Amino acid sequence: MGEVISAIAEGVKNVVDDIAKLVTDVESTVSAIEKGINTFGAITSAQQAVLIARNPSIRSAMVDIGPGVYTLAAGDDQLQAAIRDYMSAAQNAAEETFNTQFPKVELAGSDSGVVKGFQVGGQNLSTLLSQIDSDFSNWQINCSGDTQKKMAKTIQVQVDAKGGATSTSFGRVSINTNATIHWTAAYGVFPVTTTSMGLIYGFCAGMKIGGW
Repeated sequence: MGEVISAIAEGVKNVVDDIAKLVTDVESTVSAIEKGINTFGAITSAQQAVLIARNPSIRSAMVDIGPGVYTLAAGDDQLQAAIRDYMSAAQNAAEETFNTQFPKVELAGSDSGVVKGFQVGGQNLSTLLSQIDSDFSNWQINCSGDTQKKMAKTIQVQVDAKGGATSTSFGRVSINTNATIHWTAAYGVFPVTTTSMGLIYGFCAGMKIGGW
């Protein structure tokens, strides 16, 4: 699948800098990222509309997510700003998808980052498994390695099925007869060099006790 670089593990700035220094065609990469940000914005807005329809009273507490327009932070150039905001957009999309799909499950935590050297159909899940294990440790979600492998494989299959195109996926896996992990992922591929791709991602999860 590629090497997972997480904002929780490395910090947003380090992830952004790590990827930005590899980019060989800034204009093409920024253009692809802008399209991805816009798509994530549309996904997030659609999920928020579902939540508002269920409970109109929450409308005042929501922040409107319009077209993806990134802003420069201190020290950022255009490429760095685009990567940073793409990560943020993916995380927002994952969180809103979680809230929509699993309204009765408390979100334990969320993460974002980049899969460096992403390949559709890549069979090496070691860094993905390592990151899931790290996230779950941070979020105090206890489950077996076999459970994490099932999740990692499901995520890989769903991302591969869409060719890395900007989208979201979600699922749930039983830990035992009384507990279930619910998760969502948002992702989108973008060019890093002429021969390699990156996959932006947002990932979140929560655990429900008592049935699905």
